[in-house]
Amino acid sequence: MQIIAGMYKNRKIQTLEGQQTRPTSAKVKESLFQMIGPFFEGGRMLDMFGGSGAVAFEALSRGMDEVVIIEKNRKAQQIISNNQELLKANVSLIKGDARYQLNKVDGTFNFVFIDPPYDLVDIKKDLMLLSYHKLLKEDALICCETDLHTEFPTEVPQFEWLTTKKYKRTQLVFYRFDLSKGESL
Repeated sequence: MQIIAGMYKNRKIQTLEGQQTRPTSAKVKESLFQMIGPFFEGGRMLDMFGGSGAVAFEALSRGMDEVVIIEKNRKAQQIISNNQELLKANVSLIKGDARYQLNKVDGTFNFVFIDPPYDLVDIKKDLMLLSYHKLLKEDALICCETDLHTEFPTEVPQFEWLTTKKYKRTQLVFYRFDLSKGESL
């Protein structure tokens, strides 16, 4: 796999062999970044279920200042560390289950990417956890990657559902954090 655009353009990064993680396809990744803005002028990103970190490293390449990746699979953690070293990237890796490690995350984020194993998808729970732990800047963008069969909530307190884009086997669901849209848990 390689970085598509930005300062690391065409640099190859490692991915985990086998079916333990499911890397975001190049087509979906390119579409994601075209939708949210092909390049960033700084900011912080949280990748809750990092896998190889491909989306996070792409965001850094396109101008994010810092990325925090949470990953519980030990082999995937090693791949992320290898890619971080290869690119000399500003990445913080938190080891463990994302839903239980959010209390260890410092600061707030402009962009959050949520791509859990498809059998563990719980978009509403993940959004509410982000709000509960106060990890989002006002107007933060959240993108959830799921399979096409996953139903997603269009109404979640403090979040505005923006759009959904469907691909062959994948959908990207976008939300915006909006404190004026109700109370958190």
